[in-house]
Amino acid sequence: MSLKKIYIYFFIAAAIVFSIGFIFYDYDSTFVINIHDTYFVIRSLELIHSVSLLLFVIGLVFFILSKITTKSHSKESKK
Repeated sequence: MSLKKIYIYFFIAAAIVFSIGFIFYDYDSTFVINIHDTYFVIRSLELIHSVSLLLFVIGLVFFILSKITTKSHSKESKK
């Protein structure tokens, strides 16, 4: 298995998280985080959007870095 195109896995994971989140989304579901005396209540839909966006951005960074490094390697090999 080649890891040259690792960004594809991040794009696929982002799409899967996004689609599964909408399929099994419950309108009243929330995610509660308790830190000391403070409760942070986050809607599940916002959590799904955040995770899928994070995966997509990581995949985009890998994609851009792979394009930059392949261009620099091709320019060095032509010299």
